[in-house]
Amino acid sequence: MKRTLLVCAVFSVSLCDGLAAANVQQTSHKAACAIKVTDYGASGDDRNLDSEPIQRAIDDCARLGGGEVRFPRGVYRVGTLHLRSNVSVVLEEGSVLRGSEDLDDYLEPLTRNGVDKSHFVSGTGSRRLFLYGDHVENVSIRGKGTIDGNQVREKSGTRGPLTILIQHSSNVVLDGITVTRSPGWSVTFFDCQHVRVLGVKLKDVMADGINPVSCQDVLYDGVVIDGTGDDPICIKNEGPPLRGGYVTRDVTIRNTVVRNTSHPGFKIGTGTNGTFDRVVVEDSTFERVGDLFAIQLMRPSQTGEAERFIRNIWMRRVRASNTKRFLDITAIGVGQPVISGVHFEDVQIDGRVVGSRILGTNASPIEDITIRNVVAVANESSESWLQTRNVGRLTLDHVTIDVPGTKTILAADTGRGLKLDSIRVRGLLPDGPALHLADVQDAEIGTITTPHLKNLVWVAGARAAKIRLKQADWSQVENPLLAADDVAEQALLPAANAKVLSLSAPARIKPNEALQVNAQVQNAGPAGVTPLTLFAGDRVAGRKWIWIGTAGKKTVTITGNPFYVPGSYALNLGGFVRKLRVMRTPAHFQYGTFCEMDTPAAPGATTKVVVPVRNIGGTTGKHVVELKVSGKPFVSKEVTLGPGEETRVSLEHVFQSGGPHSLQAGDFPEWRFATFRNVPGRFLLYRDRFVIEAGGRPGERNDYGAIYFKDVTADFDAKVRVISQSEHTGSSAAVGLILRNRIDDVRSGGFVLHYRVPRYGGYKIWEGDSDGDGRLDVRGDGGDVALPVWYKIEKRGRTVRTFSSGDGQNWRLCPSYGVRELVSSSLASAQDVGVYGTAWNDRGEISRMEYSDFEVTPVAAASPAGR
Repeated sequence: MKRTLLVCAVFSVSLCDGLAAANVQQTSHKAACAIKVTDYGASGDDRNLDSEPIQRAIDDCARLGGGEVRFPRGVYRVGTLHLRSNVSVVLEEGSVLRGSEDLDDYLEPLTRNGVDKSHFVSGTGSRRLFLYGDHVENVSIRGKGTIDGNQVREKSGTRGPLTILIQHSSNVVLDGITVTRSPGWSVTFFDCQHVRVLGVKLKDVMADGINPVSCQDVLYDGVVIDGTGDDPICIKNEGPPLRGGYVTRDVTIRNTVVRNTSHPGFKIGTGTNGTFDRVVVEDSTFERVGDLFAIQLMRPSQTGEAERFIRNIWMRRVRASNTKRFLDITAIGVGQPVISGVHFEDVQIDGRVVGSRILGTNASPIEDITIRNVVAVANESSESWLQTRNVGRLTLDHVTIDVPGTKTILAADTGRGLKLDSIRVRGLLPDGPALHLADVQDAEIGTITTPHLKNLVWVAGARAAKIRLKQADWSQVENPLLAADDVAEQALLPAANAKVLSLSAPARIKPNEALQVNAQVQNAGPAGVTPLTLFAGDRVAGRKWIWIGTAGKKTVTITGNPFYVPGSYALNLGGFVRKLRVMRTPAHFQYGTFCEMDTPAAPGATTKVVVPVRNIGGTTGKHVVELKVSGKPFVSKEVTLGPGEETRVSLEHVFQSGGPHSLQAGDFPEWRFATFRNVPGRFLLYRDRFVIEAGGRPGERNDYGAIYFKDVTADFDAKVRVISQSEHTGSSAAVGLILRNRIDDVRSGGFVLHYRVPRYGGYKIWEGDSDGDGRLDVRGDGGDVALPVWYKIEKRGRTVRTFSSGDGQNWRLCPSYGVRELVSSSLASAQDVGVYGTAWNDRGEISRMEYSDFEVTPVAAASPAGR
């Protein structure tokens, strides 16, 4: 060993000073020192702990000015190793750095209460470090050897040490190594500049792959990431406050392969402070991943930048197979981010490509999105191939889409500056439309080729304007451009010069009867679109947009709005006038689409049911609205309504015994649930589903609204179908099943199984209270099955297991981090069991959650407790 040190000392005079100034952006550099860790006493026998001799070798090499610390063939079992400036760790072929199973062998930079935020570990879900470099420069890990994280987890089953963390550093190279079985994030660069990741292979990692966080000038080249439990490539801005601010800039990922993960192949977020600028993914392949590309924003827990910018993002010359979907870009719940300049060129996607989305907000529209030279082939159907909201300057050019069984390729809501051209589509449902545009302005639509389609473009919304079809020949579809009644005249182009030739209308109708008139129309000019507006006196009685060919004739049926007040009306369409008489009929009452339920379980609390009712007859009349309890009339209220008038009838009663009670109002289904909410919101009962609308305060996990059964004493199975949830509300939101000793006591022991959006892009998770303090301190992840989804909770004694299903028949256990169930002494013998919803946000927004088929079935009983 002394001989080795002497040799290094001789060389250090002439070479080590130069090494400190070397540019480690190169893949290798001439080493001043070449130390073998075995000369320092490292055994490499996979039994003895080699941390101490290896660390001495690294430290001595650094003191001598830098060079190489080499690992000959062998398995070196170690805990935390500190990387040093100007030192290259060289893993020779057959060498393995394997993490120790003893957690005490690792540096733990966080204090036990987690308040020390000086290290980025605090943002990763890990609390310990394996290979660690802090404020280093000109450092590399290279060679053909392996770094094995050994899947060493915390005793709780949560994530183990970060395998490689380099922070506040510059000129960093990872070259040729293999990283496997990481129990936390595999490779993390935090606040680093000039980073090169070259020919690195990641395999079978528990969490994230290779993440640059608040870094500049980063290159991935020739990287292979195979099998991650979380995001394989995820760039972020988060962690402790930085003197230079949160900035990620000039990140290039090329010649890279990512496969075998349910998470996005490439993602920006969820930690999204500050600025992301000039990010490129090119010449790469993605296989069996979730979304191909995602931007998921969230508000970090620590104070961040006042403004957020994500701009100049490119994905080009990319091939993807068996992806969940193409895009998931959202700007939800983080104030007013600016997302602009996101471009996709020369992308080919084969697989289950469904339901992509680009969702901005009214305050923060997403701007300048380009999808060019893209080929997408799907083997699953969806409502739309791409959904957008509040997106400006969206361009689709030379795009080929094969989407069997899908209704529309683009559903755009509230956007401006839409351009589509050279679009080829196969597989749409025959009625389409290919494009559904709601409140979109300034849209130019060029060539769209889609065989056997009846309707091409459908426009809706009073704010729609300047929607133009550019192509002259649309003979391949029956209706190239149509619109809803609320679209303003002159909003669509090209306009036809249509004249009404004749009008026929019924002489009389009953109140609430659909009015239909027939008109013959001729076009005196080129093919185009025109609205036919039917007037009754001075008011609009109906409108229908039609497409009519060059010099063409068409017979059109217009369905008008219902009439209620008896009398005589003059119908006018294009100058043709017809007399209509609305007959006098007896009053007839009809209930609305939903009623509101407020049914607290506490004795002495007020139960309130609000029922909408309307008189659809032609005479003023009276109607009694009843609230039945256990099938018998209990509370009633009489209303008097004129023809066409409607009102909301409030029925209230104070029950002296605790609920829930069997209630039925109007013609709505029976209601046997209690309700509780400590947030703004309401509970709605439809004829085929029920709805919770609820808000919540940021970070307050016990803010919610719930519909539940009180005091379920036996072991049980509880299940529900979650139909939908607002996509666009809150910094986070949750919908699912809840059980608690008392749902109206947020301090009591509890458990939830829920789907959460949009903070992490949507995912299933269960959370439980293990010690009875009312805080959800144990969790498991159920994956990312999209809504609608079935949930089920099995309670057996004090043990709870959770399941999810796509069809309500085939159930999948929802474990995570090695936790398959919750065993809690805090669960009482009697539980309140229900469904709940919440939205945590700082703008007072409300989340809407729809459910059906809620049942709680005692395991020994033959029939369910409720449905």
